[in-house]
Amino acid sequence: MGAVWMRAGAELRGRWASGLALALALLIGLVSAVVLTGFAGARRTSSSFDRFITESRPADVDVFPGEVTRQEVREFARVPYITAIGRAQTLQLQYPDGEFVSASAAPLDRPFGTLLYRPRIVEGRAADPGSADEIVINEPIAASRGLGVGDTLALQS
Repeated sequence: MGAVWMRAGAELRGRWASGLALALALLIGLVSAVVLTGFAGARRTSSSFDRFITESRPADVDVFPGEVTRQEVREFARVPYITAIGRAQTLQLQYPDGEFVSASAAPLDRPFGTLLYRPRIVEGRAADPGSADEIVINEPIAASRGLGVGDTLALQS
């Protein structure tokens, strides 16, 4: 009977060692996959800001001069290092419940929104500049107000 128990113990130890080797191999494979995925993500992310800047074209400088004539804008555009000028009207908007809308600006000419500050449209399409009842909103506003494409947004000015 003792020989049977000795043989059974030897078999279990042998299987346990091979099971441990298999578990260790799986753990090494899993850790390697996580590390390689992290490297791939970091590589892609390292260029994300540059890609965002290229797509959205934010201005290097914003100037808030007050009232400016079209002639003054044309003269300012002739400065050698200026590549584009866009004009926009800042808006003070709030929801009917009194909460203010974060940042608001309405383009006054073509460069604003096309050459400068191009919005990244995630859903829907860009607002028609000739339509007073269309607006592009950012994702945080859409999420906080539960809005989707085609919904109505009440604002006070």
